[in-house]
Amino acid sequence: WYHVVEELMDDMVRHGVTRPLSFYESTMKQLAGQKQHHVALAVYDRLEADGLRPSAVTCSCLVSFAVEVGELQRALEFFEKLSATTTPSIRAYMTVLRVHAKRQDFAASVALFRDMERRCAGVDSLALNVVLGTGVAADELEAVDELLRQADARQPPIADVISYNTLLKALAQRCDAERARAVIPRMKARGLEPNHITYNTAMDATVRAGRLPEAWPLLDAMRDQGLSPDKFTASIIVKGLSRSPGTGQVKNALALLRDTDSVCDGALKASLYHAVFEAARQAAVSEGGGDMAIAARTFTQMRQCNVTPSQAVQRFMMHALPSASC
Repeated sequence: WYHVVEELMDDMVRHGVTRPLSFYESTMKQLAGQKQHHVALAVYDRLEADGLRPSAVTCSCLVSFAVEVGELQRALEFFEKLSATTTPSIRAYMTVLRVHAKRQDFAASVALFRDMERRCAGVDSLALNVVLGTGVAADELEAVDELLRQADARQPPIADVISYNTLLKALAQRCDAERARAVIPRMKARGLEPNHITYNTAMDATVRAGRLPEAWPLLDAMRDQGLSPDKFTASIIVKGLSRSPGTGQVKNALALLRDTDSVCDGALKASLYHAVFEAARQAAVSEGGGDMAIAARTFTQMRQCNVTPSQAVQRFMMHALPSASC
């Protein structure tokens, strides 16, 4: 019946039926309840054509309606009207922060965040983290770090673990291993406890920087905190082997794969083990003068962990067998 709403309103116009603000607002509310946001916005257009102005509550709802149908610019226009008449709700602010996030408009996000602060609109870690995430997407590392420091300087501080993990993501994207490692003690000084994402992202930063050996102390610290490595840990470390295919690195990776065996599915294990085998092959050739012991060890563990070696791996081991020893 939604397609006849505008026809009914046309009939009301022709017959001179009064259409007060309450009529339009209740109609939009019912349409929104049925997820008919496009139709609700069309009803608003008629409200406006009749020279009526929506209430602040309705204007706040219109922001959400426009976002639901992908009319982001219109959502911003509704928000501006709302903001000009009253302090928007935290829900309206969050909706618009997410609009800026979709547009990767970090400057607008920061400006809105400052407006929330100025109008005492309930700035919290949720709002902060949306702004930080927008900054990371826009590759505004220094501004993100500064905003996080300012959030920590508030009383009480509003930054949380997610805030720091967001900064770590930016540092990993920049391959900034040193600053990434420094984030962890900074978190602890704030009384925040790093989680799996914290350590994995810090390790990712070291791997991206081509400094795999520096990832192992992070793994040790992760375990010391009572956190077991997961499939993401394994994937990050194994990715680093392509740039650091030393025998010691391969042995450590094999130990990690054994530890994470139960949390990796068959497809992931196959991919990881074949990547480790390639690193083992390269290590054997470059370090061992053709000694295939590390490759043989990798091959053995693959089979023990129910990973079927590819035909290429099997052919390689057949040729290398005379020099291989576990």
